[in-house]
Amino acid sequence: MPSDPVAAARPDWRPARDLVYIERLRFGAGEPLALDKAWLPDRLAHPLLAVDFTRTALDEELIRHCGLLTTWARERARAVVPDGKDRDALGMAPGQPAFDIERLTRAADGQFLEFRRSLMPGDRYALVAEWAADSSAAGRARRNSGGPPAGHRPA
Repeated sequence: MPSDPVAAARPDWRPARDLVYIERLRFGAGEPLALDKAWLPDRLAHPLLAVDFTRTALDEELIRHCGLLTTWARERARAVVPDGKDRDALGMAPGQPAFDIERLTRAADGQFLEFRRSLMPGDRYALVAEWAADSSAAGRARRNSGGPPAGHRPA
């Protein structure tokens, strides 16, 4: 199984001793879009070794073949300049930037489920974040801080 120094150095990742390694080169419109490398505990994910991932998602197959649902995930994206085999697999020019996205997931019982690294060419992706305030939480925060209640107008 390929080792990964970034995965091995993560303080929040406590993998099982025996792991399933799945590497996928994902395409869109005939163009390589992402190189995914995922590590999962063998005792949970062994059935995935028989799956053809050509046209399916890892999360779907975890449910279908292993009965496992991801209920928590943390992703971290950073800019990198890939080299060697990964750059060549994605059809990237030397020096071209990419996104390196690390994903750590857990199942409903809190156990480690997956560590994944996805490499995505920077010219083929955009990262977008969206959030909305929970009005009830915002109101509680204002009340607890001594601020005016939501919708209050000073006289």
